[in-house]
Amino acid sequence: MNPCFDAEAIKANPGTIPELDLELNWHRLHDTEVPLKSHISHKPEKVKALLEVVDRHNSGQNTLPVPMDENTSRKDVPSDLEEEESDFE
Repeated sequence: MNPCFDAEAIKANPGTIPELDLELNWHRLHDTEVPLKSHISHKPEKVKALLEVVDRHNSGQNTLPVPMDENTSRKDVPSDLEEEESDFE
């Protein structure tokens, strides 16, 4: 998928609802402020959301998702493996 970053081109020809959904899905991976699909069900709302995210992207103001580090969610959690005895001893 090659997203469109030209706001004027989007305004002139926004595409179909499935095309808008694809664009918005791509932007959701790169911007946490893109509304959930369930919150924008009509085409004018989708076009508005896409234009907003493209403007944020083009101005460098998009909010990047925080990458999930394997150790981030497991801080200060003792490992069960350290406490268990081997079954093979």
